[in-house]
Amino acid sequence: MASRKAAPVKADWRTVFRQSIARSLVIAAAVALGLFTLFLTLALVTYDSTDAALNTAAHGTAANWMGSAGAWFADLGLSIGGAGIALLLPLLGIMAWRLWTGEAQPYWPRQLAYSFIGILLVGLGAELWSPATNAPMPAGWGGIIALLLGGAIAPLFAQAGEPAAALIRFATILALVGLGLWLAWRALRLEKGWASRFRLPAAEGSRVVEPARVQSEETKAPDLTDRIVRPRAVAEPSDRAPPEIADPAQRTTPSKPRPKPQTELFTNYQLPSIDLLAPPPPGPTGQIDKAGLERNARLLESVLED
Repeated sequence: MASRKAAPVKADWRTVFRQSIARSLVIAAAVALGLFTLFLTLALVTYDSTDAALNTAAHGTAANWMGSAGAWFADLGLSIGGAGIALLLPLLGIMAWRLWTGEAQPYWPRQLAYSFIGILLVGLGAELWSPATNAPMPAGWGGIIALLLGGAIAPLFAQAGEPAAALIRFATILALVGLGLWLAWRALRLEKGWASRFRLPAAEGSRVVEPARVQSEETKAPDLTDRIVRPRAVAEPSDRAPPEIADPAQRTTPSKPRPKPQTELFTNYQLPSIDLLAPPPPGPTGQIDKAGLERNARLLESVLED
């Protein structure tokens, strides 16, 4: 049976308020992280070794576009990761974008770890390729950690002798740089089909027409004129008798039988007779109870009215 319409459940204002506050904080964090990424990018691009920073004592106005703060951040980042610190910028930008769109990021510690390991490996490869003495950066091309590790690894190549030492050195540099770039790429955790988001839709009315593609026999659309029109099947009459709607028979109320005498003394329960196991008489076939149909119709009307 149908019931009355359920009343709409009103959302709890406390829950809505907490969710709005949490979402506002996430958006603020996304904006702050995006601005910091832009700030760090410009600071690294406009780095000047003569600016007053962590490794330089100087006076005057900083040449860095981000001012004195940008000079300090750029000097600190290049001192730690060298030129490979630039691999951290795409990760920070993607994390800011995912915060803005509300996408869950449960693996951000692992992403940062992958990125820092990739920066270290790329910096070590750069340090082995070009020593720190020829670099315009505060701690060489690879940073302070790569400078220390490179100073410990470089003498080992000389033990192999020439020309094997040069080949081993070159292969090691390629392996370190390749592995570092792969880890930095894995740290981004880009989903499949991410490049399709940056494709511009085709302009309407454009004169540039794509070349026609040759369709194979399998991908070719079927020709509707080649279909075989089959005749509709003819319904054959059935020999089955139609159902009959019969009025209910007038039943008289049987008289109440007399109670049978008790045959057992240990209980007050009368056992049924053996006739209970007899098969039931065959019921009427091909007939429908008219009173039952009327009851079902009234029940359906009441359901539809509700």
